Amino acid sequence: MGVNFPARKVVILDSYCFDGEKFGPLPVARYLQAAGRAGRAGFDTKGESVLFLPKWAGANPDYSSRKPEPIRSGLFEKRKRTFEVLVDVSGRLSISEEHLSTNFAKRTLWNKQGGGSHFQGLVEELITQGLLRRDSKTEVYLSETALGRIACQMVVEPATVCRFVGFFQTLVEPTEFDLLLASCLASECTPKLGFNFEEIDALAGTLLSVHSDLLDSNLRGVEEILGTSNRRSILSALKCSVILQRHIQGESLEQLAENFDAYPYDLHLLKQNLAWILSVADRVFGYLFSKSLDEDSSEEETKPVSHHRNLTKDLALMVEYGIPRSSVGLAMVPGIGAKRLHALIAAEVHNLEDFVSIPEAKLNCILRVKGKALEKILAASNEILLEQKTEDPFALGRPTRPEVPKNDSVNTIWPRDVDPYRLRRALELQCDHASEDCVRVSGGAEPHRIAIHTDARTKARTYTCDCADFAKGHARCTHVLRAQLELRDDVDLIPLLRDLASGIGEKPLRFSIGEIWMSVSDAYDKYTERNTDYTGQRFLCKATAKRR
Repeated sequence: MGVNFPARKVVILDSYCFDGEKFGPLPVARYLQAAGRAGRAGFDTKGESVLFLPKWAGANPDYSSRKPEPIRSGLFEKRKRTFEVLVDVSGRLSISEEHLSTNFAKRTLWNKQGGGSHFQGLVEELITQGLLRRDSKTEVYLSETALGRIACQMVVEPATVCRFVGFFQTLVEPTEFDLLLASCLASECTPKLGFNFEEIDALAGTLLSVHSDLLDSNLRGVEEILGTSNRRSILSALKCSVILQRHIQGESLEQLAENFDAYPYDLHLLKQNLAWILSVADRVFGYLFSKSLDEDSSEEETKPVSHHRNLTKDLALMVEYGIPRSSVGLAMVPGIGAKRLHALIAAEVHNLEDFVSIPEAKLNCILRVKGKALEKILAASNEILLEQKTEDPFALGRPTRPEVPKNDSVNTIWPRDVDPYRLRRALELQCDHASEDCVRVSGGAEPHRIAIHTDARTKARTYTCDCADFAKGHARCTHVLRAQLELRDDVDLIPLLRDLASGIGEKPLRFSIGEIWMSVSDAYDKYTERNTDYTGQRFLCKATAKRR
């Protein structure tokens, strides 16, 4: 749980953990740091630490006798090294590559541990990204650009600033979900919620119905626009974005935490950090918009509108209050806080037009305010409404697509009765016995028996499994699918195996979530040193031989 106070007993449930980017063995130093909380001074003479080791871990080392891993400089991570170089130049501690080497690098633990002392590649990269520049006369002295200054002042990685630059330059009229996804991908937007395949059904309604240019692009296009190739991070960002999208549609964080296997505090923290990242995006978009105006020589009679900045400001209010974009105007009115805002929405007052048109007596009942205080609120509302109509043509937001039932599969190529996750797990199982009457399989938590009934007239097979998943209503559980593959009763399964083997392809991102998850889920097998054929090649070969 990460609590930072003494306890009588510390219990660690697994030696396989998530480090923020990937799964791997629990570091000894992390175990000792947690175990060190065991034992309360003044109450206990000793503390107790319990570590659960999974059976499949095999000869897992004894954590109590191992030494912790040696301390390693954080500068070995390129993203941290890049940020420190930018900060050193921005603070004028170093003004050239030579200064970076002598004033900074040679004094670091990174250099003492053999990391080096030269930054030519990083400097050139920062110059290409537009965060640093060389003196035009000497070509030696370095200084930060406006974008570099934003990264330093807002304390975000250069990659975060560059992501919003690419976002601004590529998406002309992005939607709120597009901006949510780009923001949740930022390394500073934490916590990074883990993505489970079983959650796809819960995400499906939003992913299929929400308006999003990024979701309409294929995975390669999204990776290029957002400047990332970490597919596990993309899945986590999609989950976080869907949760926040549903929050601004009216769902509470407590209910969302229950539905998506998270703690309410994690979602509150996610909202806070998102507000920070959106403020970064607002500054980046503001600079880029001003720069584009300076480069545009044409004179316009009316003041141009920055869609990106308006979207950013609106989204910050939407996430803060948990309201749709049509209600943002209400949140801008002085005197209307979170409680009054939700009271208005509960009373079917969804926007400023509704607000200024209802009688004062009804407003008094809803807001619990009257007299001059109510007059000030109404006057401010009319001013904001007039300003929105004259300066912000996007104030009313985009129309949304009709929602689809939440139990629809995100991956429409899969039949409803075949779960791709269960099919992939079926490939891990071994067949111990196969006949016309039953099949016995093993390789999971325990062996299972699948009884088979064959219709005398149609020769169609009916399968019954003794597992709990089948009892819950999943007629094609993992074990039944494995039995069908073994008996070659797999006419509808072979095309799905071919799809697993073919990869993600060029489908829109909203239809590719299952395949993306499967493309990155081999980390568990690498850790356990297993070699599983997740594409079902042996069954595809059998099907080819059968046709021949």
